[in-house]
Amino acid sequence: MTVIDFFFSPVSPWTYLGMPRLRRIGEAARAEVRYRPVDLGPIFATVEVKPLPQRPEPLKRYRLQDLARTAEFLRMPLVVEPRFFPTDPMPACRVIAQAVAEGREVGELAERIMAACWVEERDIADWDTLAQIGNACRLDGPGLIERARRPETARMIAANTEEAIRRGVIGSPCYLLGEEIFFGQDRLDQLAWRLGLRGPAEGLA
Repeated sequence: MTVIDFFFSPVSPWTYLGMPRLRRIGEAARAEVRYRPVDLGPIFATVEVKPLPQRPEPLKRYRLQDLARTAEFLRMPLVVEPRFFPTDPMPACRVIAQAVAEGREVGELAERIMAACWVEERDIADWDTLAQIGNACRLDGPGLIERARRPETARMIAANTEEAIRRGVIGSPCYLLGEEIFFGQDRLDQLAWRLGLRGPAEGLA
């Protein structure tokens, strides 16, 4: 089976904007999407990218404009400056990583967590919020949270991050087919094309 290694941070709005298309592409190509939540800090350090608060003001302004335009183009809801952003991504990363380790269906969970931040303006660094989202995905939220808080789950994220750096990941979202990197949700049409799908005109990307 074809594998798409998906390295991402759940607090990235670009990752959220790509989620529905990634899931459709995976289904259409009958590919396995492997969800790999990462810590963006070490990844940014390897490519000398500054965290968002430290970037120049023109880049910050353009980011907001580009986010609003992209969401409108994709007909997706998005609050460009949500109440709980920036926020600590690690609790959400841990919940997703734990669900992956347990063999759960992760696509819906990851997408709901991202939408909680970027549409519903909820705090995805809050364990109770994450438990509620887990319940909404029929995953026994409190139990999932309890297991996600174990030290071994943090080690999963560290391992994902180390692998991402080794394979040349430069930010979130990154989609890998083997060693071919597709960086950014605006490369999903090329990912679909590489998988032999017809691409955006047919609604796959």
